[in-house]
Amino acid sequence: MINRRKFLVASAVSAVAIGSNKIFAATSFAQTSNKDDAIARYQKKVGDSFYLRAEGISSKVTLAELRDVKEDKQTQQFTLVFETNDSDISEGLCSATHLKSFDSEFIRVEQSNSEKGKLISTFCLLK
Repeated sequence: MINRRKFLVASAVSAVAIGSNKIFAATSFAQTSNKDDAIARYQKKVGDSFYLRAEGISSKVTLAELRDVKEDKQTQQFTLVFETNDSDISEGLCSATHLKSFDSEFIRVEQSNSEKGKLISTFCLLK
């Protein structure tokens, strides 16, 4: 049988567990939302080398510029332009590793239709 003391202890432990879960979730959400935005992160890396890896193909490329930068309260839109001498890079999903910081992420690249030796990757991100 449960007495008043056990009931109060169980209720207090439950309240602390529920409250701490919300506090930790809010803290981690605030940390991710306060990171510098993607535009600023890539703007710092213009002129740096990246290593692109896809199925069976890898190549060193240079981030030449950011184009079509549009930013509002809800979205960030921009296009990364990479320069390369390698014509074997296929269009599609690849892993891009920044050679100075070794940060890696998956991006979708495609050959530029208007400029030879350039790869582009277009982003439309929610904030």
